[in-house]
Amino acid sequence: MLTTLQYDNAIYSHFANVATNKGIVEQPEKLNYDIQTLKRIVNTNNVTFLSTSAYSRSKLYLLKNNANYTVTYSRTSASGDTRINSDGNVEYFPYNLCSGTLVAIAATTITTNYSTSPINVNDATRIVTTGYGITQISFTPVLTKTYTVSMWVKSNTASTYQIQTLAGTIINTADSNWKRISFISTGNSDIRFVIPTASDVSVWGVQINEGTIMMPYINADNSQHIPRINYTNNKSAIRILPQRTNLILNSDTPSTQTITVTASTYTLSFYGTGTITLSNAFSATVVGDGVNTRKVFTFTSTGTSLVLTITGTVTKAQLELSNYPTNYIGSTTTANTRTGDYFIKVNMITDGIVGSSTGSMFMHIINNTSLIRQGSLFPILGLSTGANATGNGIFVSGGVSNTTSSRLIISVENATHTTTADEVKLLVTWANSSISVFENGVKVINNSSVTTTNFQYFGTTSPPQHPLDIHGLWFLPSTLTDSECISLTQL
Repeated sequence: MLTTLQYDNAIYSHFANVATNKGIVEQPEKLNYDIQTLKRIVNTNNVTFLSTSAYSRSKLYLLKNNANYTVTYSRTSASGDTRINSDGNVEYFPYNLCSGTLVAIAATTITTNYSTSPINVNDATRIVTTGYGITQISFTPVLTKTYTVSMWVKSNTASTYQIQTLAGTIINTADSNWKRISFISTGNSDIRFVIPTASDVSVWGVQINEGTIMMPYINADNSQHIPRINYTNNKSAIRILPQRTNLILNSDTPSTQTITVTASTYTLSFYGTGTITLSNAFSATVVGDGVNTRKVFTFTSTGTSLVLTITGTVTKAQLELSNYPTNYIGSTTTANTRTGDYFIKVNMITDGIVGSSTGSMFMHIINNTSLIRQGSLFPILGLSTGANATGNGIFVSGGVSNTTSSRLIISVENATHTTTADEVKLLVTWANSSISVFENGVKVINNSSVTTTNFQYFGTTSPPQHPLDIHGLWFLPSTLTDSECISLTQL
C-alpha cells in the first residue's frame, strides 16, 4: 500500500488509498521525472517543486530536498464542483461526502483521537461495544442514490470482531492489522454498521462516495479546499478556474426549462446523444456528440428569456456566462456557483526558495489555447513583491483584451510576451536588474531594467479571471545560463 519517492535526503511517500499530510500523489513518476531531468542539466540540490498531482488536507506543498512549505489553497464553494479524472471522465470532487464523524446509537462508546491511524497520526477513533453495538455515520443519504461506504478498521485486542450491516450482512472482520473495508448502501434513511458482540476496535478514514466503486480516500475536513487535479491527454494539472454559475437546473439529467438571461455571451455544454433546442433569446439546435463527449456551443443572447427544449439523452448540462466552458458544476433545484480557485505562499525569499535578488522559476502549462479574457487584465499567477499577485514581479495573465482571443501572456515589469503554443514550458531566470524568459527552447524576453528584489509572494489572483493548467512548476534560488534554460524548456 505504501510507495515512496526518494528525493535527495527526504522520502516523499503516498498511499494508494490514504491521504497523508503531504497528500496523495497520483503520478509520483511525474515528479521523479522532473527531478531527474533537472539534475541531468543543472547540478543543484536547492530546487523546490510544486507537485502537480498532490491532494492534501486543505493545502498544497512546495517540496524541497529536506523541507516542505505550506501553500494555502482555497475554493470556498465545493458543492457540485468537478474535475476530469485520469480515466477522462467527469468526477464530482471532492467525492467524500461525509465528515467522518461517528455517533453511538446502541451499546456503544466512542472515543476520538484514541490511537495511531494508518498514517501514523493519533487520530483513529475507538469503538467499544457491550453487546449488539450500533454505530451511525454522520451523513444524510438521498434515498434514490447508491453509496459506497468505506473505512479502515483494526482490533485493539487479541480477539477478532465481525463488522456487519444493520441487516446482518457480514462486511468484514477486524483483526490486529489495519484493513480497509467497504459496503454498499441504497435507499437507507441513515447509514449504520453493527458489531454484534462485545468488542474493542479502532476506526479511521470513514468515507462515503456515490456509486458502487470504492474511491481512493480523501479526508473530508475542509474538503472544499482540496486542489482540483484535472487530466488532459493523460497529463495531470492543477487547474485554476474563475468563478462561474451553472444556470441550468437539475443539470445531471435536465429537462426542458426557461432561463433568465441578459444580452451577453453564454456557453452551453452537455454530454449525451440528445438535443437541446434554444429559442426566444436565441435560436439554434444543438445535437450531442456522444455519451462521454462534451458538446460545446457559444452564442450571444438577444433577449431576456431563453427556452431550452431538451430531448433524448442529455446529461451534465451547463449554461454559463462566458466565452468558453469551464469544469462542469452540478446543480439541483437552483443555479449553482463555483467560487474561483486561489492559492498563496509567502516568505519565498525568507525560506530560501528564491534568492534575495537572484532566482529561477519554471512553469509547464498545458491547455494554453486561445481564449477571450473575462474582465480586467489581472494576473492569474505571479511571483511578486505584493500579495494576491500584485506589485513588481513575474506574472502570467489572460488574453490581451476582453474581446480578443489569445493565449496566455507572461510579463516581467515593463516587458511582455504572448505565448505561442497550446503547451508551453516557461523558464524565468534573474539576477539583480536583469531578467530573461524562455519559452519552449527560445529566449523571448531579455530585460535589463527590472526590480528583482523582495519576491516574497507566490500565488494566484483572487478571483482569477482566466483558467490556468499547471502541469509542472519549480523554483531555484540561483540564476541559470541560457544553455541550461534552453535545455530545460524543450518540449
